[in-house]
Amino acid sequence: MTLAVRPRLDSITTYVLLEQETWFEKELPFLMQYLQPGMTAVDIGANAGVYSLRMARAVGPTGLVFA
Repeated sequence: MTLAVRPRLDSITTYVLLEQETWFEKELPFLMQYLQPGMTAVDIGANAGVYSLRMARAVGPTGLVFA
């Protein structure tokens, strides 16, 4: 899977991903504790898809993510 972000450093998403090489907010580790393969997840306000991508990896090919 690939996450495509704007190629501009004035975009906070691009800047954080380039500098940190990951997303810094605490919601992602929290979500990963609960999402299991085969589950369905919803990312309301998906924007660039940082959460959607991680959720898709967690639920695997048998799960669904709506963004």
